[in-house]
Amino acid sequence: MSMKKMGWWLLSAAMAVPLAHAAPVVTLVDDRGVTVRLDGPPARIVTLLPSLTETVCELGGCARLVGTDRYSNHPASVRSLPKTGGLLFFDTMVIPADAPHPGNAHKFINYILRPEVHASITNKVFYANPNKESRKFIKPEVANDPTVFPVEAEMKKMSVPEAINNDIRRLMTRTYTSFKTGL
Repeated sequence: MSMKKMGWWLLSAAMAVPLAHAAPVVTLVDDRGVTVRLDGPPARIVTLLPSLTETVCELGGCARLVGTDRYSNHPASVRSLPKTGGLLFFDTMVIPADAPHPGNAHKFINYILRPEVHASITNKVFYANPNKESRKFIKPEVANDPTVFPVEAEMKKMSVPEAINNDIRRLMTRTYTSFKTGL
């Protein structure tokens, strides 16, 4: 995955600690073997997830934000920033190969996929589901909410995240651990 496709969210995560502290040099190598060296905190940040927008702001980097995903609305100062598309993501239900009771797992998945059950989850958590048959059971105010079910024009602006290789996953884990522990 190239640095461009990896997205600003990784750079935001990699720079999370330097936003609040003295900025060490950060060096990243993408899947193509291209090395990117960051000598300090980013001057301009675009976030693709509301949680990252809030994290950047909490770490004192809100003034560096120049764009956010369409769902970022906190703190209030980010509401006027230019909006980009967002990341598409998918919920997946799987059964591990060594599951002791795969029959029960199938029953649970079949239960969740019932249109009325899927709809009740969407109604409760305001989270879209792919079950078209469930739409007739979803409350109209939820079914017509473009933040739950984006319109086609907005969907075209979104991108599917690529798989993250183990080097990047380790960097993300180290950055997160460093941030959480204050080290």
